[in-house]
Amino acid sequence: MTSRLTTEAFGNTVAQWGSNANPYRFAGAWGYRDDGDAGLLHVGARYYDPQVGRFISRDAV
Repeated sequence: MTSRLTTEAFGNTVAQWGSNANPYRFAGAWGYRDDGDAGLLHVGARYYDPQVGRFISRDAV
């Protein structure tokens, strides 16, 4: 294991160990990608804000 991440229920990072700079953090197996400086998660076609626990962009459908 190169890194370990602990998150709250809505995706906020609580603790992180290791040096792996993997952008696929919270639920990465389902395509959730950390957007870096913005503090948002890119989920398919929408952006999710873990600070408020909701999507901030409209569904593309």
